[in-house]
Amino acid sequence: MTDKTASSIDDIIRLRASYEEKLQTVGQPAIRARAQQIFDAFPECVAITWDQYTPYFSDGDSCTFSVHDMWLMNDEGLKEFEEEGGCAEEYSMCGNSYAEAEKAAPGYKALSEKLHHMTWSARRSYVRTPEEVEQEAQFRKVWADACEKEEALLKPLNSIPDDVMCSVFGDHVQVTIRRDSQEISVDECDHD
Repeated sequence: MTDKTASSIDDIIRLRASYEEKLQTVGQPAIRARAQQIFDAFPECVAITWDQYTPYFSDGDSCTFSVHDMWLMNDEGLKEFEEEGGCAEEYSMCGNSYAEAEKAAPGYKALSEKLHHMTWSARRSYVRTPEEVEQEAQFRKVWADACEKEEALLKPLNSIPDDVMCSVFGDHVQVTIRRDSQEISVDECDHD
């Protein structure tokens, strides 16, 4: 290898390092600004969180990096999530809407419990009463509307390409953006 070739490779390495540093220093504030759009549109939301990673195994498919579901958190949900850990979906505003959907269809919870305790074949052959069909339809509508609203609100962040999110925050991380802070939390995440 000539000195000129080595110098060219060194230039490329420096350019890449500079590019990656720029993505992080410019990327986080730009993404924080998009999160602010969500906070402005949804006053109950105090944080947005998601995991992003490359899976270790994908059942024979190639393992590719992706940003996984983003969750809007209200104050109560965020506190529980931070105390209990686990899946953000359980504590998200959409997750909280699950309880609201159960209230809108009071018979659905009993049906859900009944089906949960049946064997798979019994569940498949179970014939729902007209009331159960109505309760299930009401529950699914309220739940779907809540999730649709959350998905629409998250569009400013969901529209950012995965490779940009990886460059800005890294791989195998959980990202949390809080309404009351300009800092973005980036922590390691556990996943399959």
